[in-house]
Amino acid sequence: MTERAEARARRSRKVFEKATGAHHKGRLDEAIAGYVKALEIDPESSQALNNMGVALRAKGAFHAAVASYQRAIEIKADDPGSIPTSATRCARWGGTAKPRRATAKP
Repeated sequence: MTERAEARARRSRKVFEKATGAHHKGRLDEAIAGYVKALEIDPESSQALNNMGVALRAKGAFHAAVASYQRAIEIKADDPGSIPTSATRCARWGGTAKPRRATAKP
């Protein structure tokens, strides 16, 4: 990793950690803005995408959350431990924590 890439990664991590702090305090709008800023610095941050999906889901923005989860999975598909199971289900099944079951017709 070049020195420039390392500096960008440190800057992104600092912004990400501040956003995570806001997220833990329930300040979702501030957290989402921080995750967006972290992604502007490092567009391949699967952690920022995943956390943004969690925050968006908490705000009821399910479609945006799914898009965020899907992108995180695309970037880091080889590390399923970094993506919560509920997030993976949400991304795969269109915004719900569980797959929709077909109901039998009478």
